[in-house]
Amino acid sequence: MPKNFKSSLRVHITIIAVIFTVLLLFNVFTKMIADDFSYSFSYATGERIESFGDIKDSIIAHGEKVNGRYFSHFLVQILLTLPDIVFDIINSAAFVTILYIAYRICNVRKERDNLMLIGIFGFLWLFEHNFGQINLWLDGSVNYQFALLFGLAFIIPYLNSFMKGKDLNPFLILPHIILSFWFGGYIEPVAVGFVCSAFIFVILDVVYNKRRKALIFIPSLISSLLGFAVIALTPSHLDKKLTSFSIVELLKMVGMALLMVLSITPIIIAYIILLKRAKAEGVDKRVILTAHAIAIGALASNFVLVLASYFVLRCTVSFVFMSVMATALLYGSIENRDFGKKGRLCEKIFAILLFLAIAIGFTDIAITYNVIEENEKIIKNAISEGISEVELQVPTPFTKYNAAKGLVYLEEGDGKAWPNTDMAKYYGLKTVRRK
Repeated sequence: MPKNFKSSLRVHITIIAVIFTVLLLFNVFTKMIADDFSYSFSYATGERIESFGDIKDSIIAHGEKVNGRYFSHFLVQILLTLPDIVFDIINSAAFVTILYIAYRICNVRKERDNLMLIGIFGFLWLFEHNFGQINLWLDGSVNYQFALLFGLAFIIPYLNSFMKGKDLNPFLILPHIILSFWFGGYIEPVAVGFVCSAFIFVILDVVYNKRRKALIFIPSLISSLLGFAVIALTPSHLDKKLTSFSIVELLKMVGMALLMVLSITPIIIAYIILLKRAKAEGVDKRVILTAHAIAIGALASNFVLVLASYFVLRCTVSFVFMSVMATALLYGSIENRDFGKKGRLCEKIFAILLFLAIAIGFTDIAITYNVIEENEKIIKNAISEGISEVELQVPTPFTKYNAAKGLVYLEEGDGKAWPNTDMAKYYGLKTVRRK
């Protein structure tokens, strides 16, 4: 490895460009699936979304019928009215932006470190559950990936206040309160993690730094909770929660949460090793406290799913992201980053696994892409010949990088089940069945 690899600006820019290109390629080869077809129509009228007014009425009806994620699904329906390539570019840029913001926050020593940038990317790529649903699938990405972007924008002022003693610009107080409301009402598990960490930062700022000015964030914290209440008090959300309590179900959810913790064991081990080195080097305690606060937020976003009685793997997005971020923060604060032969061996294994994961993931997505492309040709031919019923092949995804893995492409039967009905409606057919 060249001596200047870690600090080269040219290498730095190249890494960012390569990551963007990889994400764009994966995005382009990820087709519409499942909920994407449903959100192409108004939940109020059942008609195709054509205007801003249609979206407004649809989202209000959505809150009554489905859930209270008004803000996220508002963006979903906007993006579904645009050409696919527009979303692909925006989504790829969002991923790179999230990655780079995390890198800048964690790079405490402010010395360019390209290995650290690759490391954050690699840990997210390897350990993020349901990667395709979170970062590539339109409905999932707007809900989960975009939430991380809003979460970072929400928490940066808290980080700047505690770590740097930087006051929030008076002109940004109101915008931050509004952003907090938007973020709090965007999606529950992500909001819980970031808001929990933000609350800890305010306490630490007042108690440890003795900065009463940090209390200026109280309105923003309250605003985020009000945003969360928008989701919690939605008619459809309340209806789903009016179910009988089950000890068995509770224990099942606890077990799932613990399994999620075990699934990131390498990250936890790295966190412990880096924590010991940071303490040995006498790293600023505020950095260590910040890492702990982010780690606690990560755990909160994971275990809150126990109370929600809803444990879909994509909901753990902030748990993994914040865990990686807390670990990277410790790494970015230490001076001695040489971990000897074992460390260099781990780096090589990590690089091999990352390369294989990207290659295998793309292969899986490309196979599914070809299947869906053939299905779209069948649909196009049927429409041109006046045929209103078609039978389509169902792809068989085998990696987490494929958004189709874990989602329903088509149900079996006579074609009257979801999502068959919405797919048929989208293409203007009477019935769509699986072969």
